[in-house]
Amino acid sequence: MNSLKATRCFTRSNVLLLFILSLSACTSDSTRLPPVDSSLSFRDQLQVVVDNAVESGLPGVSLHVQNGEEHISVVAGVVNRDTAEPMTPASLSHAGSIGKTFTTTMILRLVDMGFLQLEDPIDQWLDPAMSALITNADKITLRMLLSHTNGIQNYFENPEFLADFLAEPGKIWDPIELLTYIDNTPNHFAPGAEYRYTDTSFLLAGIIAERVTGLPIGTALRQWVFEPAGLENTFGPYETLGQPETMRAYVPKPFFDDLTQQFDVDIAADLTMDGTDVDSTAWLNSEGDGHASVQSTAKDLNSFIRTLIETDTLVSAELKTQMMTESFPGSSEHGLGLFITDNGTNFGHAGKGIGLHSWMLYVPAEKLSFGTIVNGSFGRYDRLYADYINQLDSVLERRQQ
Repeated sequence: MNSLKATRCFTRSNVLLLFILSLSACTSDSTRLPPVDSSLSFRDQLQVVVDNAVESGLPGVSLHVQNGEEHISVVAGVVNRDTAEPMTPASLSHAGSIGKTFTTTMILRLVDMGFLQLEDPIDQWLDPAMSALITNADKITLRMLLSHTNGIQNYFENPEFLADFLAEPGKIWDPIELLTYIDNTPNHFAPGAEYRYTDTSFLLAGIIAERVTGLPIGTALRQWVFEPAGLENTFGPYETLGQPETMRAYVPKPFFDDLTQQFDVDIAADLTMDGTDVDSTAWLNSEGDGHASVQSTAKDLNSFIRTLIETDTLVSAELKTQMMTESFPGSSEHGLGLFITDNGTNFGHAGKGIGLHSWMLYVPAEKLSFGTIVNGSFGRYDRLYADYINQLDSVLERRQQ
């Protein structure tokens, strides 16, 4: 197979600025982990990989690998350190920025059905009060939102927002409230001129999907994506369908202390877990828009990426080709809602939030795919996560030889 090493640090996320501040390098050496015995069965090798990741210090890991028609789920660790509840293949997690691919899929289904056009200017679908906060809203198209070629400022990179976000864990943010943090500031570049990843793109895409469908984002995703894709354990924001609680999320306390000091934030709630980590789940629960809106399992993430790319169940062949084509060949590594790596042979999306890592990836030429979720991020957890992905890469690559 094509090596995952070129993409193992592919964690562009809705907390991009926080990722930079963490000073966590995207380099890793899986030799820090015990080796995986190649004489073991493929399933047992994958189990050793997740066991090694947890023994190295990650709280919990869920991994689902599909190799052709072979499906393997392996887990290790816990979903909740306080209760010691073990991780299972059905454990539910926020999926971070992977939600952007779900939102893109819904938008493209609306295009296929004739409700939207990719060349529609976004001000056609936004309230005037929202459009007024966005420079060039009359020239930025829906396609530019989905491909990150719009130039709009990223509200999540505004230090004022970050301070407010950290100070109010669990707050449910209204979309127009988020848009006030960019408040008609100049765009980074002219519409369509360059590529720059921004969470604001998919905040707006989610708003447009709600406007067109007349449904809250969670219900819209269910009707237009989850159910057509046959996803049994995937939920939109704020859905109350009897689903289990999401796994707890953790960041190292030293990282969190540095972050709150940098932004001069005093958080009254006692969020420390065992004196070493902060339970950061509350911040993930506040992300309920089009850019980070999905709760899922590793198995469902794998099923989603396979269904999306292998079949025409969700998106027509014509639009899927556009999803899988770089907006700026050789430089963006991004089509419509998908990252495209390894010279155009790997397709997927990663997510990173305050206390989680997630990744779904499909390599069509090898009929190999996976979904994985880890409930720890930043500080030492970023290095341990990179170790885990590096060792997973080695096992998957060996399987294809």
